[in-house]
Amino acid sequence: MWDSGTTVVHQEIWKGRAWAARPMTVVEDTEERTLLWMPFGTRRKIPLTPSHRPDPPDIHARTIANLDHADWVIGEHTWDVSCLWIVRPDEWHSTWVSWRRDGSHYGWYINLQAPMRRNSVGFGGDGPDA
Repeated sequence: MWDSGTTVVHQEIWKGRAWAARPMTVVEDTEERTLLWMPFGTRRKIPLTPSHRPDPPDIHARTIANLDHADWVIGEHTWDVSCLWIVRPDEWHSTWVSWRRDGSHYGWYINLQAPMRRNSVGFGGDGPDA
C-alpha cells in the first residue's frame, strides 16, 4: 500500500509501448480502494501524431489514427481540470470526479480500463497485447 501524500506514476501501455504517463498523489490506499489526485496544471505524457503524417483535426480521430498506425510519439500536455480517481482492485473501470480551476464541479467520468496493477513507481494499466 502507498502512504497518503506519496506521488506515484500511472502508466498506460498499449501493445508493448508507452501510451501515456501522469504523476498522481495518493489520497488513500486500502485493500478496498485507491484514491488518486491529479490537480489542475499537472504535466503529463500523452501520445501525439508523428511528424511524418498529417495530424487529425480532433482528439478522437487522432487517438484512432495513432492506435491504428501504432506510430505515436510521446509529448507533454498540461491537465486542465483537477481530478480524483476512485480505483478498486480487479475492476475493469475507474471513476473520475473532476473540478474546474475555479473549484466548481466539472463532472463524473467512468474510464473503461484493464485492472490497474501495482509496480515499483505506482500503477500500470495495460491494454490488449501489452
